[in-house]
Amino acid sequence: MKILLYILALLTVLVPTSGVAFVPVDGTPGEEKNDTVTETGLDLTRAGMYSMLDASTAVDDEISPDEVRSAVESLFKERFPEASNGLDVRIVRMGLTIESASSLRVRLNHSESIPKGHTQVRLMAQNDNAWDDAGWALLYVAHFDSVAIARRDVARGDAVERDDIAFAWMETTTFRGQPLRPGDLRALNADDIFAHRPLRSDHAVRLTDLRPSYVADTGQDVTVTYRRNGVELKMACQARESGFLGDVIRAYSPDTKTTYKVVLTGPGTATWKSTL
Repeated sequence: MKILLYILALLTVLVPTSGVAFVPVDGTPGEEKNDTVTETGLDLTRAGMYSMLDASTAVDDEISPDEVRSAVESLFKERFPEASNGLDVRIVRMGLTIESASSLRVRLNHSESIPKGHTQVRLMAQNDNAWDDAGWALLYVAHFDSVAIARRDVARGDAVERDDIAFAWMETTTFRGQPLRPGDLRALNADDIFAHRPLRSDHAVRLTDLRPSYVADTGQDVTVTYRRNGVELKMACQARESGFLGDVIRAYSPDTKTTYKVVLTGPGTATWKSTL
């Protein structure tokens, strides 16, 4: 019997254990896995790449995915108050070194930007007034916003009426480009809006899909005012490219057979900038 106890004690010392309990989203401990997520979490901790934030959440003894989500949401509300309502936190996986605690804190990467998509955080658990490392959590942070939706097909260059645009609350985590938001549409501040790219009915609209009307379009007649050394002349030119108010474009004069760089000052008018 003594020999058997000695063998068991020896195996306890010699067989390595990581002390990490892997928890999938249902909160049930799973088998330990040696994967990239685990190694990344350990490396980041050793490198000191996380900053402690004072967002803590009381937990009901066992550390569950719901408790971690609550701690992360509290942290986001404190650090990103204006954007927190548009964030949805999903727990992908957890690796716990402590399975129970009275309070839980989250360590977020030093980055000042709002996490988007997959991101990893460290967990800190409080027991007996002491804070200890409790493992890591892999999150998926989904972003939502009010995004413009086209209500009909609009060809490139056609006018877009205000009624052609509606807004819907939708996920923008993997949105290509910058979505058109209500404030962006108001910032256009133009009576005439055109499709810079074709719009498809019931599809999201990007910020660069719309444009105000050009003050000069390609081939349009432009009156260019030349001022230099007290001399002022007006030249009849043709715009070689489109432009908005204040843009610098090329304009060609058939009379002088010369191309100029001009600054657009209004519909069909410009001032001379240089001679090409």
